Amino acid sequence: MVEFPIEGSLREPLLVVEGVIVVILIQLGIIFFRKYLRERETSTNNVILAWSLFLFTYSIVFLFYIIADFYLEIMGEGIIRDDLLNVSYQFAVGGAALFSFYTEREIKINHYFSISMFILTCGLIANAFLQFIESSVYLTFVAWLLFIVLIYFYIRYFTQLLGDKWRGNVYSLMIGVILIVLGFGGTSDWMVNAAGGLWMRFFGDAIIIMGTIFISMLFIGVPSLAEFDWHKKLRYLNVMLHTGISVAHYHFNVDDQEKDKSVDELLMAGGLTSISQIVSDIIQSEKKLDYIDHGDLKIIFAHGNLITSALIVEEPLEILRSKLRKFTSQVEFIYEENLKTWSGDLEQFQFIEALVKANFMEGSRK
Repeated sequence: MVEFPIEGSLREPLLVVEGVIVVILIQLGIIFFRKYLRERETSTNNVILAWSLFLFTYSIVFLFYIIADFYLEIMGEGIIRDDLLNVSYQFAVGGAALFSFYTEREIKINHYFSISMFILTCGLIANAFLQFIESSVYLTFVAWLLFIVLIYFYIRYFTQLLGDKWRGNVYSLMIGVILIVLGFGGTSDWMVNAAGGLWMRFFGDAIIIMGTIFISMLFIGVPSLAEFDWHKKLRYLNVMLHTGISVAHYHFNVDDQEKDKSVDELLMAGGLTSISQIVSDIIQSEKKLDYIDHGDLKIIFAHGNLITSALIVEEPLEILRSKLRKFTSQVEFIYEENLKTWSGDLEQFQFIEALVKANFMEGSRK
């Protein structure tokens, strides 16, 4: 049976490790919150805020753990360890409730998880006064299980929006969260006593640190959440020979009346009538440019052996660059002979529209 406050040879090493965990969680929370502030104009900022709040609340939880397990006697007899731990559980489940609310709001599902988390939070607060359950850990454990289920829906939703390039990073998020939850379980009194010593607490701390590393991999590897709405950033696509002559074009996010406008009219409206000359200059230069900023509109280029594709967008997202490169390769693969011997007949390139829809319509995954 481990006695509190923790003393002995493991006190200082545990304090250092758990202090590092608090700092890491706070730093990650700040990173996500700054990301939220930068992208609050986008439609997906709720998820960033949810992660920030989750990390902040769990740093507070761990801080309460440290105070309760290492410094309770120093603070005086008026503070009971169980009461302080109950407050930490309230923060843990409350943070999960906030995360659930903003995540459900983003992925457009009913607020069953956040309501359940809120009820559990109220139960923890009531239990602090009424003591109808021997330990608040049981309610917290139920909240953790619900949280993991919500993470499953979260991952399933966002992996449908991202290509294979980033899915490994998104899966690392789920692993990270599960490791953090398991790590918190490993540091609990029940697990430490069942395992026969404070080594289990060290093991739980190590799992939590591994979980934060996996979440960090998500932040570093996965693109901005604005990437999830990439289809809303598309304006116009032009496929050109290396001479600058257009062989196909496509309008995005415009109604039927707008589609009837000529290409020249659209380009004039965007101030881009010189796009063919721009492409010619780019091709002739030794270093081929892949991006031009033209005020409110941006032009992304993908250069093949026979053609250059120019995609006019509102924001030069990485997922759009990847899609444009893939589209360009597909066009060259299908129309290689036609492009080499092209005599001015545009009818032979009608299938390009199907390639556009396959690559750039909402629901295409890669």
